[in-house]
Amino acid sequence: MRKILFFLAFILLSIVINAQTLWTQQTTNMSGTSIGVDQISAVDSNIVWINGFNGSGTTQRAKLCSHTQNGGSTWTAASYNGFGATVFPYVLCGVTYNKAFAIAMDTVSGGLASFWKTIDGGTSWSLVSGVMNTGSTTFADGVMFWGSDKGFCYGDPVNSKFDIYYTTDSGSNWTAVLAANVPLPLSGEFGYNGFEYASKMEGGSAAFLTNMGRVFKTSNYGVNWTVTATAPFTTVASGKIYLTGINSMIVAGMATGATALTWKQSTDNGASWTSYSPIGNFYTYSMTYVPNSSNMLVSTSPYSTAKGVSYSNDGGANWSDYIDPLLQTSGVNNQCLGVGFADPSHGWVGNYSSLSNSILKVVITLPGNATNINGPSTVCKGQNSVIYTVPLVANATSYIWTIPAGATGTSITSGISVNYGAFAVSGNVTVRGHNVYGNGAIASLAVTVNPPLPTPIITQTLNTLSSSASVGNQWYELSTGIISSATSQTFTPQQSGDYFTIVSQNGCISDSSNIIHLDFTGIGLNTAKDISIRITPNPAQDILYLKAKGVKEKLLIEIFDMLGKSVYTEYIITSTADFNKEINVGKFDKGIFFIKISNNQLCKTEKIVLN
Repeated sequence: MRKILFFLAFILLSIVINAQTLWTQQTTNMSGTSIGVDQISAVDSNIVWINGFNGSGTTQRAKLCSHTQNGGSTWTAASYNGFGATVFPYVLCGVTYNKAFAIAMDTVSGGLASFWKTIDGGTSWSLVSGVMNTGSTTFADGVMFWGSDKGFCYGDPVNSKFDIYYTTDSGSNWTAVLAANVPLPLSGEFGYNGFEYASKMEGGSAAFLTNMGRVFKTSNYGVNWTVTATAPFTTVASGKIYLTGINSMIVAGMATGATALTWKQSTDNGASWTSYSPIGNFYTYSMTYVPNSSNMLVSTSPYSTAKGVSYSNDGGANWSDYIDPLLQTSGVNNQCLGVGFADPSHGWVGNYSSLSNSILKVVITLPGNATNINGPSTVCKGQNSVIYTVPLVANATSYIWTIPAGATGTSITSGISVNYGAFAVSGNVTVRGHNVYGNGAIASLAVTVNPPLPTPIITQTLNTLSSSASVGNQWYELSTGIISSATSQTFTPQQSGDYFTIVSQNGCISDSSNIIHLDFTGIGLNTAKDISIRITPNPAQDILYLKAKGVKEKLLIEIFDMLGKSVYTEYIITSTADFNKEINVGKFDKGIFFIKISNNQLCKTEKIVLN
């Protein structure tokens, strides 16, 4: 369908070049004055095609293009030779350094649109034979490529079917999409001739917007097409569309007679639409999805009311300006036009500068890929202080962690401590590096969260101790710690001591069992009732209080950690039957400890928790 574009006059701006900045100024070598860049087709980080734009404010469009094969260190200008005097380019798509395709429109002869190609770097152009070039019965709208092999082109309906073709050999051959593989157009429905009426992202996804406000989508490089269940607009006289994720997109539409675009977004593949209300400076002249990024977008504007370059790392929800001397003059943003990125690290923005007919290149140092999360992949509900770490990520200034539902823990470093609550469920622990320019690739570790283990109970039969847990036992002696190879359900000590067990199964660790004191005078004492001593509070933080009754003799107080290491020892001699004692435990590490109170006749051992 015929499309009339209105362009504002742009003021030539002069900016200071600073070779040490993130952005660098490049000259496109396109001839003429006030020539800007409104389209950037980045094949990869080296091969880029750009379309010239007449910024003088006249209605005559430019017939200029340029391309590079070294990332813009040098640009070779070309023109659209062969188009004819009244035929002008509206869409440019690079494929290789020498090959590109273009959609053009005759601004005089009935507004006919046509499909062109060059195979000699733009020195000469010719019509693509048999594809959207059969006179008044066809009207070419757009063309896009994923890299240098696969691509699609589309035009207005012919014989009640959108005129869509796809290629897998750099456009040497084009295959028409079967009627059964594309939804029928509505009565009077057509596409638009223009580079922002279609959008693509890696993996074969693409979409285009029609005058009926509907969105046609493909997910397999143009072979099959669907139409969104709900149209974002009723009718569209002018508009834009940008894919921002596999199932998300941002669209703009302007109804006939309206003076401003209405912006909407969908996060469910077009099933529903909401108003698009981003936070920060979102610029509406041009926008691009950054290939192979984590939902990174870049937007530009040359308008006096809002000009600059901004980026979003969350699919367009939040925007931040790029700050650089080449992008600002006296603190005010400069005019910026077309934008295109090859990958998250290499992008270009059209602008005006003292060099004239120039373009800006940005080289962004994103964080490297996160790899190999270290930590347990099986844990237990109620298990706390579980540590996960990741090797340092190159160029990361911080880290973004996510954890399973029901778990808690936050960190911006390369390690995180996670508490698995009573309602924690299995899921993934993920991490990625972050810096001011964006995020690196995610590393993920699947974590299984098992139910908590019951606390084992041990009993004594003669000199043999038995655990209520049939498997997973590890026996301990309070003063010496872990007992090597003592992992059966039963254990027969060979010397006097205070014994208990801890059970481990499927990554879960139980609380310690009750403690039984065993000596070899033939008497085994369940020490919980031997002497009347109260220990409070438990858990404790700074002070532990001991209150004893019925004791009138010398006592030994000992505190051991989980490995049996003594951390506190004190003898008490009291002349009264009752006494109180305060112990400063604030200097100890947090965790589980055991306190043992004994003399030559009696023994009492209890578990204490310090937090």
